[in-house]
Amino acid sequence: MVKPIEIMKLFISTLVFLITTIPVFSQKTSWKQLDKQGEAFLISGKYKEAAEAFEAAYKLKPEKEKIASKAGTAYFNARNYTKALKMLKPLKKEAKDYPLAGFWYAKSLKATGEFEKARVAFKNFRRTYLGEKTDHVLDMARTEIEGCELGQDWEGLPVVEQASALTINTEAQEFGVTAFSDDI
Repeated sequence: MVKPIEIMKLFISTLVFLITTIPVFSQKTSWKQLDKQGEAFLISGKYKEAAEAFEAAYKLKPEKEKIASKAGTAYFNARNYTKALKMLKPLKKEAKDYPLAGFWYAKSLKATGEFEKARVAFKNFRRTYLGEKTDHVLDMARTEIEGCELGQDWEGLPVVEQASALTINTEAQEFGVTAFSDDI
């Protein structure tokens, strides 16, 4: 049986929680603050959080397409290719303002298994790319096109798994083994 004192403690702690958190949630965050948060998350490698912050900023300020570009790229790095596609699709034809948006859009298509659409998107990207390091980027896109063609060729083929007879792991602690001297 629950004692009245425990119910009162629970009630008071819930009340304190609500009083301290409601003002936080009721404050309106500006798109600039969300954009800065996204940048901070990017720096610390938190791509999912960065993407969500950028997407929230973009929803508040949809004319700021650069934020959509950052959200799409961050979603790609967080391996959320569906959301990356959503954010990058409007920008993929904006080669002048967002030169790599088409590349990341095509890579997201490829990552979702849409090899034919990705192949076409990479070809369109190669035709319209105007950014820096042109030869290098165009070579990467060509390699991605070859990967799409391989993906199409291999699609539907059975996967054969084969167990190895090699003993790789032992009972010893072997992770990061480094020799410090002849005997250590």
